[in-house]
Amino acid sequence: MITVYLNNHGVDYIELQTLAIKDGWAHGVDAYGRDTYIPSASILYIVEDSDD
Repeated sequence: MITVYLNNHGVDYIELQTLAIKDGWAHGVDAYGRDTYIPSASILYIVEDSDD
């Protein structure tokens, strides 16, 4: 899992299975298979859990 910590979405973080950042946007798939788009300016930092 990849944890993306956010700075302004009313949510502290989101966990994703995949993550790609391109053209100012982060795109990933969450644990339920839903596509998620996040403006890259809203990301504080990213942590990849290698145990998954």
